Amino acid sequence: MTEPGNTRHLFELFIFTDPFCTWCWGSEPVLRKTRESYGDQVRFVFRMGGLVESVKDFNDTLNKINGKNFYQKMAEYWEMSSQRHKMPVDSRFFAEYKTDFRSSWPACLAVKAAQIQDEELAARYLRRLREAGLAECLPIHRRQTQVELAEETGLDGEQLKGDIDSGAAGHAFEADMQEYHTQGGEAFPFYVVRHMGGEEIPLNGYVSSMALEKLLEKMSGGKLERRQPELTDDNVVAFVEKYGKVAVREVGELYFIPIREAAERLDRLVEEGRLGKMKAGNGWFYLPPTAPAAPA
Repeated sequence: MTEPGNTRHLFELFIFTDPFCTWCWGSEPVLRKTRESYGDQVRFVFRMGGLVESVKDFNDTLNKINGKNFYQKMAEYWEMSSQRHKMPVDSRFFAEYKTDFRSSWPACLAVKAAQIQDEELAARYLRRLREAGLAECLPIHRRQTQVELAEETGLDGEQLKGDIDSGAAGHAFEADMQEYHTQGGEAFPFYVVRHMGGEEIPLNGYVSSMALEKLLEKMSGGKLERRQPELTDDNVVAFVEKYGKVAVREVGELYFIPIREAAERLDRLVEEGRLGKMKAGNGWFYLPPTAPAAPA
């Protein structure tokens, strides 16, 4: 696997995140658009930040979420955030798993264990954890679910467990959190945009695709080659087939069209049998037509 610092890339985008962070989930359309626009010119490097070490001790004064009201208020926060970032969420998670969800750290450890095996598969695994936890109400804090999703993604489930139990994933996670603080992280997501010429710029919190594109173009001195795919039915179907599960917002973001227009096109493609569709919390996922769909 390519390691950070490889000069084949013009940029490395370090993304400090957490599988349970709703605004990290809300940033997925931005990341997918960046991938589609710049390809291998921008290398993504995922770091785990550890959003919720302990529900009991959690204290978000800005959003008034703490250990006493965590499950109710976090569910409300997911719903409120979804109305803004437009990615689907299933806030029933916090009522469904109130008895045993105590921390987001186990999911972070699972991602670090996946990265020990394969960085590319680990990135797909992180995305799958987000889909499962935030939109499909699956218990991604539980080891069994983590292993099942790892194997679904193409990882070795037994090795994943072993790298967690041995402490290898924990050491890598600790290094990520230290780097987050050293780099000036104050929110999630947190980015460090590194130009291969040496310049680095940190970005705290949600960043729009337009703002990120402008920064990359400026830092590159015009050397980035940007691709904008044409909005056609064939291209939309190819986009869904490439990623497996796609939300309406991701199509709207990629083609710079309103959510309603994206939804209408996707639904028409479903009616024509070119795509599948499954319920995902307060929204939908669109799938390749051969993919298994959960009941609506």
